[in-house]
Amino acid sequence: MDTIATILFGVLVAYVAIGLIAGLAFVVVGVVRVQAAPVTIGARILLLPGATALWPMVLARWFSTRGSASGGVAVGHASIDHMSGN
Repeated sequence: MDTIATILFGVLVAYVAIGLIAGLAFVVVGVVRVQAAPVTIGARILLLPGATALWPMVLARWFSTRGSASGGVAVGHASIDHMSGN
């Protein structure tokens, strides 16, 4: 039983460590690529716990917007342009 608990604790620690690294990188660099508006330091502090906990989804969203020329959200602009006839 102790072996299973040790393994689960190690997995949890690894998840949180990767989340902190990914969350800090996202809050410092990536948030302006996903969110097209300026982000204050207070908002970045509030985003850090969520980005740490949800780091797989945060990285997926960040990397999906990486190829966008405007640096904003790639999906939203394409659907709006298509609907307006441009």
